[in-house]
Amino acid sequence: MEIYEIFNGIVFFMGQLETILAGLAAEGVTIKPIFPNETAFLWASLGASFFIWIALFLLQSFALYRMAKNQGIGKRFLAFIPFANILYMSKLAGKCTFFGRRMKNAGIYAMIAQIVCTLFCAATVAAQMYVHLNCGGRIVVEDVEQAIGGMTTKLHWLGEKDFSYIVFKFYTEYSQYIVAMISFAYKVFMFIVISALIRKYAPKGQFILSLVAFLEPISRYIILFVLKNRKAIDYEAYMRQKRADYFTYQQQRYSSYGNPYSNPQNNGQAWQNGQNAQPNPNGQSAQNGQNTQNENSGDPFEEFSSNSGSQSDDNNSSDKKDFFS
Repeated sequence: MEIYEIFNGIVFFMGQLETILAGLAAEGVTIKPIFPNETAFLWASLGASFFIWIALFLLQSFALYRMAKNQGIGKRFLAFIPFANILYMSKLAGKCTFFGRRMKNAGIYAMIAQIVCTLFCAATVAAQMYVHLNCGGRIVVEDVEQAIGGMTTKLHWLGEKDFSYIVFKFYTEYSQYIVAMISFAYKVFMFIVISALIRKYAPKGQFILSLVAFLEPISRYIILFVLKNRKAIDYEAYMRQKRADYFTYQQQRYSSYGNPYSNPQNNGQAWQNGQNAQPNPNGQSAQNGQNTQNENSGDPFEEFSSNSGSQSDDNNSSDKKDFFS
């Protein structure tokens, strides 16, 4: 799968370079072509993509070997075997989940998807090389303008419908859809395995790193190589501790700021006489928080009665305090 993406990337890049060089040559600039013919171009692209994939595969293999050694897991030679290293990766990852539900055989599904995807990608590359190298005289190239993306080329078959025609139809019409569907399934299963492995070594960046590995599978090799020397953790224990720390923080925050009569210095204990420091309207402090309740023996609306003017200011202040308490 990854080598196919590298091959397509190199073909696209070299094709753009050839177009630029052809434009310069049309302007009178003498430039020697990079490849003498289409055959050399395709073989060079395939060889370059293979060596790039080998380098990335070795990075991943050394990373898995190091992780297995740190965890004390045996049979570390499986990290260097294609396809089997996916199953070994799931063993290193441990518990694999998908939308909160555990998948016991996620590594097996990912390995099978990788095998099937590799076969179809190899068939697509073989068909592409066969069509360009052996069917040049039976194909007409037409430039078609797209609504989005500018100009593209469309291939038309001329002549009888033999084996070459079947290969041509597979390459031009069916291969891209088949590879797209199978590669999507492969990416999903690999996402499950990779995310489980990443959260053991980088739980804080699990989502971002897993998303990057899903969108661009080639980045998986580099991510694992960077994380190889980290210490593996128990992710479930890590999340329990995070929840406990958050609960403790919220509890302390409520005790300190949620209760208006709490004291931040003594972990939310109430003041012994919370109302003692509150002055009355005349500036006098109450002697006790319950004094006003004891003084409230009359009508709470007494201050609005006709004889309220004969009472002293102290009694009026006390009544007002009782009314608003």
